[in-house]
Amino acid sequence: MGSNVSTGELHVAIVVLHWRDDQRTRDCLLSLYALDYPFCSIILVDNGSHNGSLERLIAQFPEIQVICHERNLGFAGGVNPAIHQALGEGADAVLLLNNDALIESDALSRMV
Repeated sequence: MGSNVSTGELHVAIVVLHWRDDQRTRDCLLSLYALDYPFCSIILVDNGSHNGSLERLIAQFPEIQVICHERNLGFAGGVNPAIHQALGEGADAVLLLNNDALIESDALSRMV
């Protein structure tokens, strides 16, 4: 992680907060896989779903980093550990998304 020194591109960690609705989260993750910006990673945060939805997502997206909370900590409580982790691993920026967000393929390139 971290800046790509040869190109000057920033590494962006994308944190997706999930709670119970694996279909919406799946659609969100698929939109992230279509991003044209190559210097990014995804952290999926489960906010205490306990309904099997996280397990279904892990089966479909086994390469994604996952943070699991035992109970729903709300938005800030849910994403704060992921922000800390991403920055500790060298991310230059963090993009926070709810699981119902869909992002256009060039959105991150334009933001950066």
